Amino acid sequence: MNNIRDLEVELCNVFDDLKKDPRRCAQAKELANVAGKIINTQKISMDYAAMNKKTVALPFMSRG
Repeated sequence: MNNIRDLEVELCNVFDDLKKDPRRCAQAKELANVAGKIINTQKISMDYAAMNKKTVALPFMSRG
């Protein structure tokens, strides 16, 4: 996974898999949890840069 778009695609795949097989609920929950943590680390980086009036390059946040 190289960027936020890749993460979106992956989460959509997890959603589709979950609809096909609800037994994967625990796995989907954990994947969504990790995805949230990835996004949160990027948000922290952006917030930190904003507080210090700096620009930060976050390649992961590009749409690819």
